[in-house]
Amino acid sequence: FAGAGDGFFDLNAQEGQAPYKTPEEIQAELDRIVEEGMFNISIASVIQFDDGAAPGKAYIENVPGNRYLMQVSIVLDDTSETVYETKAIKPGQYIEDITLSKDIDQGAYPATATFTALDQESHEEVGKAAAKVTLNVMG
Repeated sequence: FAGAGDGFFDLNAQEGQAPYKTPEEIQAELDRIVEEGMFNISIASVIQFDDGAAPGKAYIENVPGNRYLMQVSIVLDDTSETVYETKAIKPGQYIEDITLSKDIDQGAYPATATFTALDQESHEEVGKAAAKVTLNVMG
């Protein structure tokens, strides 16, 4: 993963901020001063899938105030299995829809989304932050 090149950046990342945010939330992030070494993470707390192979809206976002690239992985809490991974996402980009790497059965799955911050020049890891999420598979 450490290498640069064509496969480093996530092709699913869109420019802008996740569309569910209010103008006030967007402005608050733009006004926020992010200190050196600090970063913010943003992902939907519940990601719903029609079935285990269908896409779900995750709104994985690297907010514009961040100084780092982000790489995100989602791991099921009960099995420690990685069910989704992004490539690098630039500040000011987001990934709306994700498809799990494995078709999982119907149910609600507690999971952890780990954001790995990468230096924009060297692509070296500079820190991690995690958020609890729930994967809801409907059918």
